[in-house]
Amino acid sequence: VREWRRSVPQWARDSRDEPIYEKEYEDPVTEDAEDDTDAEYVGPDGYNNGMFGDVSDGEDLSDDVFDGDATDGDASEGDMSDADAYDPFENGDVPDLRCAVSVLTPEQTEAAVRGRVVTDLFVDMEGAYDACLHIVRAEQGFGAAKHLRVSIVLPRVCKGKRREQMLAEAERLIVDPLVEGVVIRTPDQLAEVGRWKMLRPGIIVHSDGSMYLMNEEAGRWLREHEVEHATVSAELRRSEITQAMADGSWITVYERCPLMVSEQCPHRTVHGSGSCGKDIAGILTDMEGNMMPVQSVCRYCHSILYNAHVTSLLTVTAEVLQKEPYGVRVNCSTESRRETDLILRTLAKALAGATVTEPLPGVRYTKGHWRRGVE
Repeated sequence: VREWRRSVPQWARDSRDEPIYEKEYEDPVTEDAEDDTDAEYVGPDGYNNGMFGDVSDGEDLSDDVFDGDATDGDASEGDMSDADAYDPFENGDVPDLRCAVSVLTPEQTEAAVRGRVVTDLFVDMEGAYDACLHIVRAEQGFGAAKHLRVSIVLPRVCKGKRREQMLAEAERLIVDPLVEGVVIRTPDQLAEVGRWKMLRPGIIVHSDGSMYLMNEEAGRWLREHEVEHATVSAELRRSEITQAMADGSWITVYERCPLMVSEQCPHRTVHGSGSCGKDIAGILTDMEGNMMPVQSVCRYCHSILYNAHVTSLLTVTAEVLQKEPYGVRVNCSTESRRETDLILRTLAKALAGATVTEPLPGVRYTKGHWRRGVE
């Protein structure tokens, strides 16, 4: 455990997340337990998070996912333990349904690699991708996360000299043995797929929701251009998603949707200077009091404005599974390690057939266009 924590460098940690996380779940390894070979295995953060065995003493973390307030009155079926949650590898090495988690921060990565439901890790180049990949390597070095298929997610906007730098960095990551796939977000990135497949034969190509899989024709076009797994557009109603569209595609079940990508820097606009190179995050409040997170991506010189509401289909997971997709996606943005863990625990229970509520209290949720679309 100490070796694992030493392997994560200081620059790969977010200090703002540590005090809250450790305070809520402090269950340190005692000196006696360190010398006892039969002692319960404790995770890297000093507590048993369910992946390392049953929680025998202290707080039972498995019930925390039902603390949130459901927007449509859903209620939990009760105390469903992690042992009863969905296990994608229960019937063998090939999962019946894949689950991908897109991460921006090392904290989100730590939660994702230990999530029993996660089969694919999408590491976003708009975040701290080197630190995230380092954590995956560290976990695999200790025998964990062997089942994860790691893909890199390319930036939303990149032009000029920064585009050339991005392509060079993407090629470096694509030939990395740890990386098995790439997620494209724009048509110009799609044009590079042929060259990337020459560099790394067998690399898996996914497309993000920004490539707008809106109909069957779009799905055929993407497959013709060597995209194995597209992402169904979040703007579709459930009645508009056909079997041909869902087959081989991802459906996103949890994300804070980006509303706008801008080259303007909100921090510099407000304060007159700063931000460049610091990836500063903030909150933009509109006239109605809606608080929308803003994240600067200084590496590629743009900012992302996120929705004040989180789009979640966790409470209607059964309806999603009726579409028989290739897999489901969770896209992390502003979530902490603790919040990411709760989201994945809720998803695991929903996939196992339990009725769940939304995972995070105080968060405003919406089902987006899933049931009624735009009116």
